[in-house]
Amino acid sequence: MDISTLPVPDPKNDFTDTNPLIPSLPVADTPAVTPPGSNFTGAQNLTLTCTTPGAAIYYTLNGNEPTTSSTLYTAPFQITSNVTLKAIAVATGCTNSQILTVSYNLTGVQNYVKNIYISADSKDANARAGLQTQTTDALTSILKDLNSGAKGDYIYLGYTLTPDNTQGITGLIMDNKSGSKPPATVNYSGVTYTLINVDLNAGAGGDFIWLYYTKDSRAGKPITNLFVQIGTDTSISCLNQLDCFS
Repeated sequence: MDISTLPVPDPKNDFTDTNPLIPSLPVADTPAVTPPGSNFTGAQNLTLTCTTPGAAIYYTLNGNEPTTSSTLYTAPFQITSNVTLKAIAVATGCTNSQILTVSYNLTGVQNYVKNIYISADSKDANARAGLQTQTTDALTSILKDLNSGAKGDYIYLGYTLTPDNTQGITGLIMDNKSGSKPPATVNYSGVTYTLINVDLNAGAGGDFIWLYYTKDSRAGKPITNLFVQIGTDTSISCLNQLDCFS
């Protein structure tokens, strides 16, 4: 056959598309939470659901936007302090859902400081963000630069809470004698304290300053709150910080 004699297709009638449009995927349904956010007295158990079949739900309690690297919801969980819940649903064959954002304000719950987090960076925004990446629990951030006036790194402190007094921090001590390589634990008055490995004088020159904590009941009663006082700030009634801590 002489192919030169075959008719040439008219481009106007050629329906072959080398870049066909890909149908858009459906969006997973936004998760729902029970009970809905509001003001409550006492701890609350939260249940997350999604009407999209097979959807996985990921959530945060620390204000961060949820991703598939966030906490995977597997069962109802309890909150014992003020939190902002954010959640997304992820399902095969769907784009991720819109973000559910719900706030809970709780009263009538006695909480104790469970863990302390410290973030330091030469950039203010990075130091603030660094706190949020250290825990998936609800975090209370104290956004007062601990290095204020010292011309060093920006340093911020945050903490999480627990209603279990046996898990609360009972004592804090500071060490400026160990240099750049502080021990992981120290013994003070017969009690073992654990290092929070961030120099509280980072970038400012001078001594290294390290903070240690303990949950040993021999150090005192569990701490219920933390404050940061800078300079002559008298908005905090307790001026002796060691008294505030213990």
